[in-house]
Amino acid sequence: YWYRMKLKPYLLIARKHPKLTPKEERTLIRCARKGDIDSRKKLMLHLSGFFLFRIMTTVHGSFLVDKGEDIFQECFLYADSRLPRYKLWFKKKDGTYVSYRFSTYLWKGVTGIMMRHLRSNKTKSLNEEIISGEDDFEASYFE
Repeated sequence: YWYRMKLKPYLLIARKHPKLTPKEERTLIRCARKGDIDSRKKLMLHLSGFFLFRIMTTVHGSFLVDKGEDIFQECFLYADSRLPRYKLWFKKKDGTYVSYRFSTYLWKGVTGIMMRHLRSNKTKSLNEEIISGEDDFEASYFE
């Protein structure tokens, strides 16, 4: 596919750093929170597959080519900013504790990043149409 050419370096990173087990992920998060830079980098590299999956299943066509790399990089910034707020264990209403993956915690935010880019692109193209007068219904109706 032609759109993969621009994202090829990221695809290679994702293949080289597959999804972690939940235990490995939690260990890296604990170390990263304590200031271990290598753990933080490793965690982010292993999240690249998740980010690519979300981007490539949500964004398509020329928009993927134009904005895919920007969205991908913004996802890393988002993940890095959310790391301190992620709870390793979550207490349910019945009092039991469960853990969920960091990618699950990031899902909604990553989707929000993509939707924001899609909306801004749609607004930009709509504004360009209005300025150029291509879609002026009233003027063409009365001529």
